[in-house]
Amino acid sequence: VSQLIAEMVVNPDTKRPIPTSVIDKALHELHFSLKPNRNAKQQALEAIPKLREAIRLERAKMRIRIAMPSHEAKITHSRLKALFSELELEDWAEGGLEM
Repeated sequence: VSQLIAEMVVNPDTKRPIPTSVIDKALHELHFSLKPNRNAKQQALEAIPKLREAIRLERAKMRIRIAMPSHEAKITHSRLKALFSELELEDWAEGGLEM
């Protein structure tokens, strides 16, 4: 579970992943017990708000890549752009769009 949490959160100051050892220690201090009959991802998502009490963290932003032919890109470009908080690349090359 701590590995899943480490993949989902970052340190808000450095934007770097938080080590699993720090997460394990914080979960132990918070008396968060794992339940073997529950899904690990579900438990990780439940643990994140509780971990905010012990350590500074924020959810990591997802990075996705979208590639589509130009005829589809002309229709959906503005809608997709509105969904993103930050756009790293926008390339109209090779008969299509890559974001």
